[in-house]
Amino acid sequence: MANENQLNPQALSAMQSMIVDLERAKEETELFIDKMPNIYFIVNDKGTILKANVKAAALLNHTMDSVIGHPLAELFDATHWEMLINKFSSQTELSWDKTSFVFPVSKNKSSPNKRQEFYWEIERLDPDGMKAHNMFAVFANDISEQKELQVQLKHIFSLAPLGILSVNRHGTIGPSVSNHMHTLFTDSEIAGKEFLDLIFDPIDHSMPKQTRNIKNKLVEIFGDPKNTTPTNTDREMIVDIDYPVGSIGNDDLRHYRYTFMVVFERDIFQQMLVIIQDQTDLMNEKKSRAQIEAESKIDKLTNIYNRGALESIAFSKIRECRDKFQPISIIFFDIDNFKKYNDTYGHQSGDDCLTKVAAITKNICREHRDYVSRYGGEEFVIFMPGADSKTARALAERIRQHVEEAKIKHIGNKPSGVVTVSLGVASENVDSYTDEYLNAIKFTKLPILKNADKAVYTAKQAGRNRIVVYDPSQPETD
Repeated sequence: MANENQLNPQALSAMQSMIVDLERAKEETELFIDKMPNIYFIVNDKGTILKANVKAAALLNHTMDSVIGHPLAELFDATHWEMLINKFSSQTELSWDKTSFVFPVSKNKSSPNKRQEFYWEIERLDPDGMKAHNMFAVFANDISEQKELQVQLKHIFSLAPLGILSVNRHGTIGPSVSNHMHTLFTDSEIAGKEFLDLIFDPIDHSMPKQTRNIKNKLVEIFGDPKNTTPTNTDREMIVDIDYPVGSIGNDDLRHYRYTFMVVFERDIFQQMLVIIQDQTDLMNEKKSRAQIEAESKIDKLTNIYNRGALESIAFSKIRECRDKFQPISIIFFDIDNFKKYNDTYGHQSGDDCLTKVAAITKNICREHRDYVSRYGGEEFVIFMPGADSKTARALAERIRQHVEEAKIKHIGNKPSGVVTVSLGVASENVDSYTDEYLNAIKFTKLPILKNADKAVYTAKQAGRNRIVVYDPSQPETD
């Protein structure tokens, strides 16, 4: 009679097959662990090594077999080992699963003169799902080269004329990584502070009103400053901010460019690098160049456009009017009997007279629509893009009246005895003007300017202090 406890051949075969599969799975798991790029230990809650892969064993100058039973403490100094063993002994509650930290390895037996730093991760092994086994998997990655690179980068950044900050996903500032940051804030003023609060509520000064929209853009990146979820995934944004320096009320401004480089992982905001460049000198240089360029267009005596500026503006505006099928007009005028004025009152008074007439004219003309210039001596030209003959004549009449009503004494100008002007008006449609034509012709050769000049001559011949609108068939005289 067969033994009741004896397995039948089919069950025995199945069990043997299962054992083979388990052995194969074990071998494959061990092979996988052995080939892992990081260091791997299995330890108990006392820190005794139960298993290790090749890289882990080599760290202790052991083989995979000989390292078993050795304490993990051999890798650490007393302080770090005490911290580590506390991870095992105090974190055995059922609620604990995984923790991570950075420790240096101070007793690397395979390279005794080399101090290495590792990122450690400890995870409870829970084969039966009951969390009753005080066995832990310990993973470690050598981050020594990464740390060394960080030191080198920090040194490079410290020499660069930049302020560099790191801001975490919660909007909190880390320590500065460049000496230049100390020209803005000290470490105690920035480390651990909320980035948005710091940038937009400086310790000594309030931000200019125009930066409010910048804060709104940053809130788009961070989301609500109290929320860690961003509302979009912009990778980079550049904004310019002016900071006052010195005591409160000082008008001296430093100009800073902020480059915000945002790191996302799976569209989740992780970190932001803030690069701050002091561009004050560059901006001052640009302003100086712009100021020099602007001053080069202004007549120094009368503070209106000079002839060169007018010619440049005119050709640009002629093209615009041609494309829009609009006319252009020119008022050409000069001061009546101005030579006699200089002879009677002197050249200084003559300059004063020119300045007054220029100011009267500029105040009457439409800003950014009528371009007033001193064309030479006592001659003035007003270029009026988009204006027809009627509009130009009306402006000319207002200029004539206001100059006369200013009652600038001029005994040599009979019969009024005050300064007056004679004005010529010409208008033209420029639809037929090609770029080739405009590129080739000089301003002084434009028909409209010649016609306005002819009208001025006619006005003087007719008795001065009047307007003539050019008409190729019959000039009109007032």
